[in-house]
Amino acid sequence: MQKTVGIGEAMANLPELVSELTQTNGRIVIRRHRKLVAALVPMHDLKRLEVEDERERRKAERLVNRPRKNSISRPPRGLRRS
Repeated sequence: MQKTVGIGEAMANLPELVSELTQTNGRIVIRRHRKLVAALVPMHDLKRLEVEDERERRKAERLVNRPRKNSISRPPRGLRRS
């Protein structure tokens, strides 16, 4: 469940929102001037997002660092011909 509240309401009712968050395990999104600016999420959601983020980072790192097939490697700078 996701609930969206304005920044004024969030500031005035933060204890109630946190209590609601712990009871429902939902998410609370805070908006300011019709833009979504922050979110309150349960800790288990945050841990899951961190694990997923780390997995994606490792995958991207492997893709960037893997050797390319059929590529011609350049000689080191000191060995190049003029």
